[in-house]
Amino acid sequence: MNSAEIPVTIPSPLVLKLVMLGYHGVGKTSFLSMFVDKVFSNKSIIGVDFKIHKVVKEGRECKYQIWDPSGGEKFRTFAKMYLRNAHGFLIFVDLSINTPVNEQVDHWMQEIQDYSSPNVCKILIGSKCDLPQLISDESCEKYAQSYNMVYFKTSAKEDVNVTDSMESIMDEVFQKVKDEYFQKIQLQQRQANPNEQNGACC
Repeated sequence: MNSAEIPVTIPSPLVLKLVMLGYHGVGKTSFLSMFVDKVFSNKSIIGVDFKIHKVVKEGRECKYQIWDPSGGEKFRTFAKMYLRNAHGFLIFVDLSINTPVNEQVDHWMQEIQDYSSPNVCKILIGSKCDLPQLISDESCEKYAQSYNMVYFKTSAKEDVNVTDSMESIMDEVFQKVKDEYFQKIQLQQRQANPNEQNGACC
């Protein structure tokens, strides 16, 4: 068999799960519509919305599953199932309402702590910055820093920072999953070759 006939193994796509969290009306669905479809929509969802975004990073195809569970009261128990096995979270705070950041976000941070893996990737999204802003950027940044998150001020209507914030969480998730994959491979190699680890020879 010549080299032209040797089959090439193409790695399967990385499937990475992102979940958007926030109370009803915070602007998650409009944000997702603008990012994926480049269309502003102010509709609200009932239940859960779901979109796939494909991109190639460092030569590897990545398939991001982006989940948008409803933040309505009667759907919160239902939404918990989407937190499990998530690689990253986008937590939304509505900048146009006079409700402090912690009152809008603490519930979701607790849900992440209770139902997702430790040290999962997270970013804080301040939505609706095209409207009169009633919550300061300083308070959002301070809250984000307390949870080791990056804060983005966004507008789905005017497409402000939508792509930048999504690319930030996607890159962070990809790097974390890639690093964990290489650590797993290195561990398997050490377990398969214990003599090399100890510097012994036959």
